[in-house]
Amino acid sequence: MADEEGWVKQQKKTFTRWANTYMRIHATTKDIGDIYTDLKDGVKLIALIESLSGKPFPMKYNKKPKMDAQRQDNLKMVFKFLKDSKMPLVNIGAEDITKENHRIILALFWAFIQFYSVNSITLDGVSGKEGLLLWCKRQCAPDGVTVGNFHRSWFDGKAFLALLHNNVPHLVDFEAASKLPQDDALDLAFETAEKAFNARAASRKRAPRRPTRAVR
Repeated sequence: MADEEGWVKQQKKTFTRWANTYMRIHATTKDIGDIYTDLKDGVKLIALIESLSGKPFPMKYNKKPKMDAQRQDNLKMVFKFLKDSKMPLVNIGAEDITKENHRIILALFWAFIQFYSVNSITLDGVSGKEGLLLWCKRQCAPDGVTVGNFHRSWFDGKAFLALLHNNVPHLVDFEAASKLPQDDALDLAFETAEKAFNARAASRKRAPRRPTRAVR
């Protein structure tokens, strides 16, 4: 039970950091502080959708809703858009956001990740979630980290650190980082991921220039 509660807590932290990494690059709204409470007016959900899709939200919505009816209208537009986009949503709706249904909100964020990121992955004929798992296994193996699923394999942060070490080795001292307590390891992993992601996004926006030496 304690492990399960810890995993839910880590999922919440992971999804929040993931969303904010995209929103800091593309959106003008403030970060999501708490995915359970900050989405009720629909504004930050719309900002996240714009960040993930790279396109303006196609419906006219209230950017500063003050009444419950306006907040509900925004949320209904969000879920209509997701349905029209063919994003799989099983028993997820506006009411779940309003009532702060933790389990359903976590499921919504995993659906975002699958739809906008995971489904496009194909490796050796394996696609989607299984393709991503295969890629993670191969990326983490050189550091001796075994990844068997998207649940307990990620509890201690080592899998996240191994992914980073294999892709941006100049930013991660894996040997030292892997000895950190679980929460510290996860925090370091996402701080490093944000640093790497932001640097790459910024480099794409700049005109071509001579590369500079990366520093840790």
